[in-house]
Amino acid sequence: MAKPRENSRRSIFSNWSFSRISPFSRRKVQTLQPEQENHKNNVSILTKELQIDNKQMISLNHDKVSPRKTYKYSISGDSVAVENIYTELLYTISHPIGSEVNQTHLLLYVQDVFGMNTERHEELLEVARKKENPQLLLNIKVKIVNDRQLQEYDCSNVKLRVKLLSISNIEQTWPIQGPDQKHVIILNHDQFDMLELTLWEDATSTKLFGKAVIPYKKLHSSSSVTWFKITTTKEYVIQVGITLNYKEPEDTSFDYHKYLRKKLLQHDLSLSEIVPYWWCQMTHSDAEQILREHAVQNGLSQTSVDLCSFLAYAEVHHTTPLNFTVFSRLIQNLVEPIQNQDLTDEDLEMFWKAVQSLVPSLFSIIKTSRVTVWSQNMIIKQFSEVLKILKVIKELLLYRTNIKFIDDQKMCDLTETLSSTTTEEADKWLAFPLEKAEENSTELTQLKNLIHVCQVIQDDLDKTVKYYNNLFIEYVEFHYAKHLYIFYEKKISKLLESKIKQISKNFKKIHYLGCNTKQRVTDMSEVSSDDPLSGGRLLFCLYMKIQKFVELGRELFEDDFQFYIGNFHQWFHGAVSQWLDAESFTASARINKKLQQDTLLPCANSVRYSSSALDCLVTFYQTKFMWERLKWPDLESSCNFVLKFIEDIICKSSIYYADLITGRLEAVFSNAEGRDDIYQIWALVISNVTYIQSILKPFIEEMRLEKLIDQLSSIKSDTDIRSIKIKYHEVVENTLKTLEKKIDYLIELLANKVISTLHQLLLENSSTIELTTYITDNVLTLDRCLNRNHFEKVLRCTRQALIKHFNETAEDNLGKNKPLTYYTFLEDAFTNVSNLLLRTRVEFFDDDSLKKTLTLLNTFRLGTPELIHQINLKTCEYYSTTTKLSIGELWLKCKFSKDSLIIKVLNANIDSSIKDNLNSFIIISLLPSHKLLGVSNFRTKTKTNSFSPTFDDNFKIKLKPEQSNIDGLVLFSIRHREYLKIYRVGEAMIKFDKIPRLSTKLPDVSPTKIRIFKPTNVDPDAIRALESRTTDNKAKDFLKDFKLRIM
Repeated sequence: MAKPRENSRRSIFSNWSFSRISPFSRRKVQTLQPEQENHKNNVSILTKELQIDNKQMISLNHDKVSPRKTYKYSISGDSVAVENIYTELLYTISHPIGSEVNQTHLLLYVQDVFGMNTERHEELLEVARKKENPQLLLNIKVKIVNDRQLQEYDCSNVKLRVKLLSISNIEQTWPIQGPDQKHVIILNHDQFDMLELTLWEDATSTKLFGKAVIPYKKLHSSSSVTWFKITTTKEYVIQVGITLNYKEPEDTSFDYHKYLRKKLLQHDLSLSEIVPYWWCQMTHSDAEQILREHAVQNGLSQTSVDLCSFLAYAEVHHTTPLNFTVFSRLIQNLVEPIQNQDLTDEDLEMFWKAVQSLVPSLFSIIKTSRVTVWSQNMIIKQFSEVLKILKVIKELLLYRTNIKFIDDQKMCDLTETLSSTTTEEADKWLAFPLEKAEENSTELTQLKNLIHVCQVIQDDLDKTVKYYNNLFIEYVEFHYAKHLYIFYEKKISKLLESKIKQISKNFKKIHYLGCNTKQRVTDMSEVSSDDPLSGGRLLFCLYMKIQKFVELGRELFEDDFQFYIGNFHQWFHGAVSQWLDAESFTASARINKKLQQDTLLPCANSVRYSSSALDCLVTFYQTKFMWERLKWPDLESSCNFVLKFIEDIICKSSIYYADLITGRLEAVFSNAEGRDDIYQIWALVISNVTYIQSILKPFIEEMRLEKLIDQLSSIKSDTDIRSIKIKYHEVVENTLKTLEKKIDYLIELLANKVISTLHQLLLENSSTIELTTYITDNVLTLDRCLNRNHFEKVLRCTRQALIKHFNETAEDNLGKNKPLTYYTFLEDAFTNVSNLLLRTRVEFFDDDSLKKTLTLLNTFRLGTPELIHQINLKTCEYYSTTTKLSIGELWLKCKFSKDSLIIKVLNANIDSSIKDNLNSFIIISLLPSHKLLGVSNFRTKTKTNSFSPTFDDNFKIKLKPEQSNIDGLVLFSIRHREYLKIYRVGEAMIKFDKIPRLSTKLPDVSPTKIRIFKPTNVDPDAIRALESRTTDNKAKDFLKDFKLRIM
């Protein structure tokens, strides 16, 4: 026996909320406002403290109805049947339930839908109107449930009173004796205006649960029961459900409703001209109202309405595809009735035939997702609905196993069908890119085609993972992305391997490596189209595409990733060297381009280097980032590649940059006439090279080569490890030393530039103010633009060059009879420049070479008397500070007494090795003679044949007051008389400031010992200065006498 249909209808109050009447308060009337805009001022509820909660609406319940016979009409070809439907539809419109309708408007709409001529329409309308009015069935259900304990309340003492308010009041009362009890009232169509529902707790009707007053004319017709929850003060929930209909379903009601729905849909589609897959609901409100009235008046349950809709829409879908949201909603509504076996066998048969006809279009959406013109949101929405439908079909297949799916496949094998659909469509879609990749073309073209293949596959997988995969997993438990990945991997692995190895083998070696600027191409435009540089880049790009494909596979399969393409890096082993060579060139070309764009100004106020130095670092990081993106897994080859990277790209490019910017500086310097910023540019160039030197080692450490080398210890011997480390450190240290030498070269050039300018100023007889200004401005510029170490280096180099230059200038002009004022100018200029340098760095005060130059210039500027006295003073100082070469000792007593110098020569002790025999006497002279005018020389007695003569001679020398306070000295010249000749034996000296000023008598003065020396040249610079004064008689006389003294 066929299973009965379910007659489940939404309540006529589905858009309303009810209030309850508290039995503990006075009655109070509240007017309930509907939720929809077109239902204002509909329902008045008599209640006291009654609250409404639409969110407490429970799910639909279904009522069992008697089974119906199923007839298969061919309505579309039967004019009589069509007229019967038309007449029934006119009758339905003429007798609406609850809601007020515009009958005239609906009649015109129906006439237009069926294409009925006016005359026939009027005839059939008259037939419909002559039929007797239908009986109205009022269906009421009431439940009282304990909300906390989820238990049903004992309703034996509760009564429901239904009161129809009209001209003649009709009142009926039913006791509620059990859950889900249904009460049916047969009414005339226009018997009442208002419906009043009252619940009482006891038979005496004294304790009120709730009360509601509902206007009949404002009721909405519906095919399902909607339950409302009204909470009481006793923690119970009152559930009230109401439906209206005219009659129980007849045999033709289902088929008529299906036909009517299909007819209205076709008419709606013809008017709206909606594109395929866009229609999701009736665009005309009249159609919805007619369908609702027809279902309600014919007593069709919501399940029957949903099944009619599904069957009708499935038929239309063949010619005009509808939006899958329609089928998704309907099929989900049918799941519970099918699982509960509430449909008849005939209904199930029709349902599965409709499903079978719908399935191809479902998979068509999956197949055409790559070529559709829909927006992404539209595709996702359609995918979601399609998969929801497939999910329901998969669940319902448990109840139906003899249904075919596609191409005679069983519907229960949904996963296999999805898999075959996925791969077949992907194969067709990928055919053209693969065909292009397999063509015999140039290697670069082949690489571009392979990159394109990988890109389109990656894009498709990314889109699948992002938009579709989770939908497939959620709804049909099918990992769409994994199946696609397996298919793509099989398609491209072997092709990529053979092509990559062949192309890598055929590439020629890049021949413009090295750090010499003359050996490198400095412009990317100079690279020809068949240059291996382009191939290296394309190989890298292809590597990254494959790597991204593999990484996606590892994310999808996790620990189960076991694919041939997983070791793809082995295919590129020969290509990595090509890529590193290409990157070496690219880095050089980029550095050269950035240097040409450099304005040679600091790129920020807080730094001293310009933009090209920073661009150089950026270039390094760009190349490093590209290397890191390779994620090279092989340890040994990775170590070799990183070492090559450091040597060929980082180190050589650093030296290359230093050479380039030095050449740029030389070009600027050669055209520097009239420029005021030459020293600033010079300092900036030094700072740029210094910056590159400073970042080199930290950057190389970021490459973690040391760590890679240490990890090699597991597969390499200690000797090999040490050898690799030695090579690595040599590369780095040699680069740092080379850069340091280039910095020193720039500093030396800078110092020479300063001295060259100074020399030019000296030749132009510039004033010391001009020299000072020049030095001051440029020293301050350098101090501001250089760091401390390099500024000090510049000062040291400048100082050395300065000393050398002034020494050479003084020496060169020594024999040119320059006036003494010339040397005075040189001394002043050197002193001023030196003071500026000394003021900048205090440690220069102790520089001996600086003091020597100052002494030399001071010597050359002195007059002849001053020079002679300087020689004598230095000789005296030499005698008093050394013991070497002494030939004897002289004892004497001396003192200043007022303006007189009193000297008593006591005795002498002379080395006997200088003479065979000695007849000695001593000549006493006071120096300098030009300050002691009028003072004569004095002589002791001669002592014969004695190397230790005793003289005991006293001398009193009268001096002027000013003469006794000068920086003078006393010269004791020891001489030997032999026959008529007199020889100089030696001499001794004592300075005035060493002679005490005493008032005591001479015998009380302590004797003084001074050493006797053979005179020597202790001030050669002064001697040379005197020798250069060929026209100065005083100089000539002194030199003549000095030569005799040292003989």
